[in-house]
Amino acid sequence: TKYLDATCLVYQGKKRVATVDYKSRPYTGIVHSGDVIQGEHGQHTIQLDLNVLPKSVTTCVFVDSAWNGATLADIYSPTISLQDSDRNPLCTYNLDSQDKLDHLTSVIMCKFYRSTRGATFWHVQAIGESHHGHADSYGPIYEAADRLV
Repeated sequence: TKYLDATCLVYQGKKRVATVDYKSRPYTGIVHSGDVIQGEHGQHTIQLDLNVLPKSVTTCVFVDSAWNGATLADIYSPTISLQDSDRNPLCTYNLDSQDKLDHLTSVIMCKFYRSTRGATFWHVQAIGESHHGHADSYGPIYEAADRLV
C-alpha cells in the first residue's frame, strides 16, 4: 500500500520544537489521528486547538509525504485541505493538479502562522513545494521548511 503521511512541524520563532505525525503525537494543542485506513483509502487528520496551543508557538508547517518507497507520482487523487473549526477550507491542495515528479516524495502544503500586531491573528500561506524526504527521513523536509519560517 502506498499512501501519504500528514505531518505538522511546530515552530517557536525560527526554532523547530516538535514534529507531530502518525508516530509522534500529540503536542499541546495539536492532535494527530494516526493512520485511518479503510480498504485502499486512507486519511490523516491533524487538529489544532488555538486556545490550548502554547503562546510561544508562532508557526505550524503542514507537510504530506509518500510512504513505503512511494513517490508523489504513485499517489492517486490526493487532496489535502486545511479547514477551520466549521470545516470551511482555508487552503486546499490537489496533488494531481501539480507536476508530480517521479523522484520527489513530499510536499510542503502550507504554513499557518501567528501575527501579533496588536491583537493576535492567525494567517495561512499556501506553499505547494515538492521535495525529498518522508516520515522516516525528515532531513530534506526540515531543511526546506526551516527556510520558510
